[in-house]
Amino acid sequence: MYCIIDYNYINMKSLILTEYRCKCGKLLFKGLVLKEVVEIKCPRCGLLNYFKGIGILGDHPNRFVILTDSNGKILNASISIESILGLKTTALLGKNIDKVFADKSRVEADKILSAKIVGKKYLRLDSACKNIRDKKLPVSVCYRHINNNGQSLVLRIFDIVPPVEKRLVKQADFDEDCFGGFICETDEDGILVYVDENVKKIFGFKPEETVGRNVYEFIAEKDKEQRLKNYEMLRAKKKAYRVMSGFKIIGRDKKPIELDAYCSPFYDDLGNFIGFRNILWVKR
Repeated sequence: MYCIIDYNYINMKSLILTEYRCKCGKLLFKGLVLKEVVEIKCPRCGLLNYFKGIGILGDHPNRFVILTDSNGKILNASISIESILGLKTTALLGKNIDKVFADKSRVEADKILSAKIVGKKYLRLDSACKNIRDKKLPVSVCYRHINNNGQSLVLRIFDIVPPVEKRLVKQADFDEDCFGGFICETDEDGILVYVDENVKKIFGFKPEETVGRNVYEFIAEKDKEQRLKNYEMLRAKKKAYRVMSGFKIIGRDKKPIELDAYCSPFYDDLGNFIGFRNILWVKR
């Protein structure tokens, strides 16, 4: 049995993912660190040890975590899934991850991203789960790949998206009609780690089709050389920047669409540069 916990780590005597020891050799705990970093004082020598984890940012009451093998078989789930979805952790063991998603389209999107996650730091997708009463709950799912002694595992972190006031939804629809924009995130190498659902309306691609690919793949071929040089220079500065005019992206229909884009750097809990958050809107 694999062991996970909602926030920091778990100390357990059964089969564990990783051993964490002090420099003096004392075993401090076994488990999977989900925090960016956890500190443990050694009871033997008194040394304060710092262990870097997989970096799930922040504690959240509306979060649950599921660990699966590469085929989606559930190996463990955090106990918070019981209060959020009403599903018993023990009843989920051995079942497929599709049991928690709201519909077939979400299941298919999950399969695409879980297959792409190998070699990436993380990928994220807007999706929906269903609780024990079949009520649909919007979620943001973060995918992490874990190599456990040669076995490929996938950790999914589900954050429930809080409901938005109807007034704000209406206002957002108005903005979308005016600007035709969408939001995406790229890592430091230009890999798309998140794309919102508006990308389908503009470019014809589903978010899961674009996530995990390099943003440069979507640049018009005739502009690619110039754009790559420009992007490499801008991204190397790790500062906010505006993409220069004439920026075109190729959609599913192979037609170029001219955009404006504003890009802001973002960082993890330790202050390490992660990538850029990008706001893009269609030029009218």
